[in-house]
Amino acid sequence: MSHYSILAISLGIFASLVVWGLIALRLTLRNRFDLVDILLLAVGTVYGVGCSFIIWATEAGQNPGGIRIIGKEPSFWLVPMLALVSVVACLAASTLASPHGRETGSSEPSPKLDDVHWTTGLIGFGWVLLAVATIASLLYTRAYGGVMGFFEVAGALRAGLFEEAGHNPLSFLKPFGGFSLFASYLFAAAWLSNPRYRFWSAWGFLLAFALSSVTLLGWGGRVNLLVYWVTLLLGVLIYRFGLRPRLLTGAATLLALMVVALPPITDLMNPGKSESSYVAFFAKELTFPLESSLHAMDLTEHRHGIDLVTAPIFLLPERFWGDLDIELVSNLNSEALLGDTLREGFGYTIPADLMTFGLYQFGLPGPMIIAVLWCWFLLLMDRCLVERFPRSVSAFLYAHAILFVVALSVLYFDPKMQITKNFHYIFGTLGLVLLPLAIGPFEGRRAPVAEPAQPRPGPSLRRARTVR
Repeated sequence: MSHYSILAISLGIFASLVVWGLIALRLTLRNRFDLVDILLLAVGTVYGVGCSFIIWATEAGQNPGGIRIIGKEPSFWLVPMLALVSVVACLAASTLASPHGRETGSSEPSPKLDDVHWTTGLIGFGWVLLAVATIASLLYTRAYGGVMGFFEVAGALRAGLFEEAGHNPLSFLKPFGGFSLFASYLFAAAWLSNPRYRFWSAWGFLLAFALSSVTLLGWGGRVNLLVYWVTLLLGVLIYRFGLRPRLLTGAATLLALMVVALPPITDLMNPGKSESSYVAFFAKELTFPLESSLHAMDLTEHRHGIDLVTAPIFLLPERFWGDLDIELVSNLNSEALLGDTLREGFGYTIPADLMTFGLYQFGLPGPMIIAVLWCWFLLLMDRCLVERFPRSVSAFLYAHAILFVVALSVLYFDPKMQITKNFHYIFGTLGLVLLPLAIGPFEGRRAPVAEPAQPRPGPSLRRARTVR
């Protein structure tokens, strides 16, 4: 093993230990975690011990995907160093955004509308979203011969081997199928918070769960499906325990179970794709952030934030922006690393992770700049999620944000990928913001009947009052 590799492995472990220590200090001072903590934890782990693991596995000959990082050993140490600098910058930026520091728990309820009308509104909204998702999915898959026909070409669609909009005039309906995921969150929240309506919320959840699982299998497969299942379990934990540090123990257990389950599920869905050992499997699957970052460090021209400016356009169907010749960072990255094999139908693309995206935008300062901007956005998002909605709804929305929006963004930061994968979450949340306008006139008009006993609520998710 070269001294460059030894230095990078040591620095990666050191970077992770520093980041974990800083997060532990934040949790101790604030007695809660937020989305920024999750981002810092993911950055410190992926580019710290994760980088060390990839380098060690490659040097030990147990990384089938490590061929493209061989020869770049002198640059290995830059990856954990840039990650550590980015984390420190994020901590400073988040402290400036919240200058009063410590936060304590609050029992003040989040919603100001009647709980019963919130529950009925959530269930009604959930059934509407489920109906839209079902109809959109059926219409979208007709061009491929139905649901079974769609699964036959799903792999080619994910790899971008042909232009979907040209083959399917209803391709714009695809993102609407994700509304079933959001509906399952609403039904689960209603079931937990109000026993009076558990019949309708339970049936709605079962149907939404089944449709969501099938949809995610067709869209992207094993990782998204596992993350969705874990999201539901994490939402229940957040509802019961609040955003307290002890919840991270349960979250770590769920993550460990997901890691153990990933290889066998991969074999089940794609026979022969999984490697013979866990080390080889995860080394192969997680090499792309390191190899992409090492390539992006050699760029002589940068994009100067153009991908951030154009990001909102991906909320529109592809037929509106497909002719604008927008170059995606993930496509540029894939062409550079895969070359002619990509054009020959290699079968996949290499997405742009957070560090690669930052390097493409602004060079070596890019990861720090992008991380700080992302931290500021997550602070606003955190406040919205814990203050605007009933506690049960906040729990599942927050769980989705932790896993799909924050944790996965470190590996898949391309704005198009982020927006298309969270299309249902973006518009579902906007719908919830507007829901009080629909149910507000009915507040206080319920019949004077005895209400069933409510379950004992867990800790509030509301952002705590600031103390000096």
